[in-house]
Amino acid sequence: MNYNHLLIIDPQYDFCDPEGSLYVPNAEEDMKRLSRFIREYGHIDEISITMDTHQYYQIFHKLFWVDKNGNELPDFTEISVEDLLDGRYKTSNPDHLEWAKYYINKLDQDGKYNLTVWPYHCITGTLGASICEDINEAIKSFATSKVEKVNYYFKGINSYTEHYSAMKPEVEYHSDFNDKSLCNVKRPEQRNTDLLKSMSQADNIYIGGEALSHCVANTINDIIDFDVIDLSKLIVLTDTSSPVNGGEMLSQIFMDRLDILGIKHCKTTDII
Repeated sequence: MNYNHLLIIDPQYDFCDPEGSLYVPNAEEDMKRLSRFIREYGHIDEISITMDTHQYYQIFHKLFWVDKNGNELPDFTEISVEDLLDGRYKTSNPDHLEWAKYYINKLDQDGKYNLTVWPYHCITGTLGASICEDINEAIKSFATSKVEKVNYYFKGINSYTEHYSAMKPEVEYHSDFNDKSLCNVKRPEQRNTDLLKSMSQADNIYIGGEALSHCVANTINDIIDFDVIDLSKLIVLTDTSSPVNGGEMLSQIFMDRLDILGIKHCKTTDII
C-alpha cells in the first residue's frame, strides 16, 4: 500500500487571511480546498507543515534598512547591488553593512531575486504567525482520526537571511563573517535533512501552500536540485497555491519547469 506524505508550505494568517499583512490573493480559498483535501482524502499517512517564523529585525524588514538620509524604507522596496554601491540604501545598524553587501552580492551571483523589503509578517508569537483556522481544524481532524502527530518545521528564524524555501536559506549566514578569510571557504550546505529524509520514505508527496511564486516554488526547486528524492513521487496541488501580487510570471516560470521535468501537478478535485 502506498505511503502518502502531504507537505503544506506556510499556511499562516499573514498569508492566508485578507486581513493578513502579506495576504496572497485567493489564499483563503486555497486553504479551504486544501483543508477539504485533508478531511476527505482518506489516504494521507503523514503531514508536514512549514512555518515562516520571524522577528521585526530581519534583513527583509524595514527595521533593517534606511535610505541615505536615514529615513525608513517603504514596504516592497527592492534593494540591488547598485543601490548599496551608490549609497542609496544602508543598514540601520552600521555593524551589519558588510554582511548586507555580501548577502546582496551573493543573491545577484546566484541569480536569485533582488532583496525585497516585505511588510512585517509572521512575527513570532503574533496572530500573523499562526496557522489559519481552516488548516488548523483539518489537521486536528487528521491527528485525532489517525492518532498521529503532525510535523512542524520552522523557517526564517535567522535575522540575517531570507528563507523562502523550506529546504535551505537563500544565503547561508556565517556567524564568523567578520573574519574575511572565512567568507570564501566552502561550507557544507545547510539543508532541512529531517524533512528530506521523511519525504524520501514516502511513495507519493503531495505539496500545497503559499505562495506559489516564492516559498512553494523555491521549496520544490530545491527538492529538484538536491536530486535526493525521486521526482516521480511529487504531486503539486495547483488549486491550493497562488502567487503573491505581481508574482504571476514567477509562478508561470516555475510551472513550466515542472512540465519540462514531467513533475505531476493537478487539482485536489482530481484526486477526491
